Amino acid sequence: MKVHWRLFVLIAGGYLLLIFGHSLAEPQNTTLTAARCQIVVPASWGEFVGGSNYGLAFRDDQGTIRLMNQMPCGLEGKPNVSLEIKRQ
Repeated sequence: MKVHWRLFVLIAGGYLLLIFGHSLAEPQNTTLTAARCQIVVPASWGEFVGGSNYGLAFRDDQGTIRLMNQMPCGLEGKPNVSLEIKRQ
């Protein structure tokens, strides 16, 4: 009976090592790379207040909220405001 128990432990240990062995290995080198896309938002749009499925939201000093959902990649492109909510 002892032989069967040892064989079971050996097989189970090998199986667990096979499944979880990647977590025991040395961590991969995580290096920071430059962003592939850079978007320049005008300072007059104010502070970034959040994002959702609709896009990114910015609020200026007068309370106007601008939502941007089409973001051009590169410095030449101008962000497109898809919705602007003004306070009166």
